Amino acid sequence: MMAARIKRVGVLIRSRMLLSQLPNEIWEYIFALVPSQSGDVRKELLPLFSSCRHFSQLVLPIVLLKTGTTRAGLASGVLNIPSNVIPLFSVESPPVTRMTCTFNIDGDAGRVPQDLAALKLFLSRIPYLVDLRLNFLGDLLSSPEGNLVDLSPRKRLLDPFCDLLSSLPDPDAPVVFVGTEIFTCRAADIRSWRLDRYEFTALAQEIPERRAWFRKPKPHPLRNKVGIRLHNGRETLVFPFISISSMDIQHFQGPFGSEFAPWTLVVINPGMSHWPNVLKLSAPLSAEEWAAILQVVNFPKLPFVRMDGGSGIPAPVLDAFLRRHPTIARMDYFPDPNTLPIQTYSDVDAPFLTRLLNLNGTSRALRLFPSPAESYWHQDDGSFLPRMRNITTTARGVLHLFRRPGRAFRNLYALRITGEPDSPEVISRALSLLARHHDADTGLGNPLLLELSTGSWMASPSALASAALLRCVNTVMLCRCTDFVGCRAIVEWLGRFPGLRRVGLQDCLHEHVGEWERREFVGMVKERLPKSVDVVPGQAFLP
Repeated sequence: MMAARIKRVGVLIRSRMLLSQLPNEIWEYIFALVPSQSGDVRKELLPLFSSCRHFSQLVLPIVLLKTGTTRAGLASGVLNIPSNVIPLFSVESPPVTRMTCTFNIDGDAGRVPQDLAALKLFLSRIPYLVDLRLNFLGDLLSSPEGNLVDLSPRKRLLDPFCDLLSSLPDPDAPVVFVGTEIFTCRAADIRSWRLDRYEFTALAQEIPERRAWFRKPKPHPLRNKVGIRLHNGRETLVFPFISISSMDIQHFQGPFGSEFAPWTLVVINPGMSHWPNVLKLSAPLSAEEWAAILQVVNFPKLPFVRMDGGSGIPAPVLDAFLRRHPTIARMDYFPDPNTLPIQTYSDVDAPFLTRLLNLNGTSRALRLFPSPAESYWHQDDGSFLPRMRNITTTARGVLHLFRRPGRAFRNLYALRITGEPDSPEVISRALSLLARHHDADTGLGNPLLLELSTGSWMASPSALASAALLRCVNTVMLCRCTDFVGCRAIVEWLGRFPGLRRVGLQDCLHEHVGEWERREFVGMVKERLPKSVDVVPGQAFLP
């Protein structure tokens, strides 16, 4: 082989004097001409690389250029390499700030643990590497068609993989994982994960919701939540990883909450074209931690965002995240109510504002963040979230989302108002803003499905007046009941909608409603409403 011949030549001229007589450019030219008979450039050049330090310095750039790295990337420290090149870095380390490394699991799974160990050693020597992409040719978890399968044979790959992730610079620093949901952990805790069993952390005690999820285990792993201990020590339930085909790892030196400075972001499967199809924001994190996370994640084709009412995400942070994702077509919008901007109620009369500030004996609206949201929420073109079709939020969320008329949500199809009971004034004001938004020249252009719970608010004059303004609503779905309201009040409120075409009734009567009224309720609704209105009992219309 040509490489073996050159090695013998190198032995003959090993002295410093003879080496110095040949410029590096000549050696590089010679090494670049080495033919690759096996198709593995690294294997062909390895005898030269290991012959002496001088040759290793000359050969390594050639190996990098022949295995995927561009000349511009080599000059700037941006590498794109197969994993079998990493062991060479133990002899000679190139300057690197960003690196993409590809592991051939399907074709050469036997050397993957060795390459993962070499990568761990390499990362320990270059703390300045801020951006690392891992690609896996063949799924690391190998879950065909999303079914739970026995991953015991993959344990020899998954254990060194977890060991690599746990070796991040500070074992106590937070690591943020972004998959179909966002959660955190300490770097050191990753070493105990059992990904071959679809498990993360063994919980100190059983979480109540866990019994409900695991009463009858499902064959599909996405329906079985598992325990995780967050970086703040709190325990929660999340969905396990069922597929890892790629991973982005980024290190940040900026603040993460009030107690941690450096932190790491790990994004699962960023290389998938339509990933994720839903993003869940429900981990019990602080407002500062959510702000640090959401300002750095971006998904070009994200269609659906879900969050729990207790997620504690500041409204300005959440609004900025939504602004950067115009592809969202459905969202559950539950920001921290303490951070809804005071401008939400800026055009409300003073008596109403006074009542609003004292709802339920609290003064939530007095503890509001300054509202930078005004600068980005409704821009001049007004085209906020143009693909939005389905919104689930509270009445206060409606006040915030629809506080200005414009082309925002111009394709909205369904609005579901849920959450804790609000006063009649808040709900009526929310419905009035919705009507004003539709009446604007560039407002909602589609008939709207409105879902909400029945309650005493329906009997208030303001609620009746706001219903008469909602010409955009052609379908009303009443499900659940917040407090007692009579059947006649419900029927009278429904009768105020000028464009109503369909009504759904699902568990919308209070438990104190009499048996006779409960039995005759559907007939009463059909009798009192125009015959053109289709009344459907026990059916929900929202997907």
